[in-house]
Amino acid sequence: MARLHIEKDRAIYIGPLAQNTPHRHFAVQWSLALHGDETLSLRTQAGTTTAKSAVILPGVEHDLQCSRALTLLVHPLSELGRCLQNEPITSQREDAIRAIREAAEAGNIPLLMEELQDLTCAIPHATIDGRIEQTLHRLHGQPVLSADDAAGAVGLSTGRFLHLFKEETGMPYRRMLLWNRLMIFFAHIKTGADITTAALDAGFADSAHLSRSVRQAFGLTAREIAAALRGI
Repeated sequence: MARLHIEKDRAIYIGPLAQNTPHRHFAVQWSLALHGDETLSLRTQAGTTTAKSAVILPGVEHDLQCSRALTLLVHPLSELGRCLQNEPITSQREDAIRAIREAAEAGNIPLLMEELQDLTCAIPHATIDGRIEQTLHRLHGQPVLSADDAAGAVGLSTGRFLHLFKEETGMPYRRMLLWNRLMIFFAHIKTGADITTAALDAGFADSAHLSRSVRQAFGLTAREIAAALRGI
């Protein structure tokens, strides 16, 4: 059975990777094959590779195949996300990887996050402009803060803010807002809302808009995501 756990700046999926279509997303992704001898099959525009684990950077089109894997999707501007992009987790830390596998298979999400944090906490990450840091902090309380409001709060014109945001983070501001809306949608689904209601509450125009966004970001349907969140 597939499981999906959502937190503010990350999503954790445990289950098969077999039906996903080529997709790209805002998050930085780390996937780990959970069965001892199995590897991930990762296909990108550069070709197909196999490995025990893989880091996929934001915006890279890909699809993964594995009978059972742990997949961590992290906000790329969070501390953990910046760590993963700066120095990807490797299989050289066998004890840590084994502990992560055991926590994932047991469904122990708090322990899993603790093990992941221990594995990455020593990795340095680059700092970014203080005005963008302020915006990221503000977005924790206002996840769909408009570009105009975000720019005004740090004393910039909207055009200058959008340019600075992309320059500092490597991604457009609108892509981050889409990620935040998807996280809101997932949170509503987790509490029992139906897909249409959750989509509207998260700021999507309709369920069709939501479905396209989910498919493009995760390679799965909204119904598949909802089932994993509910443990069906």
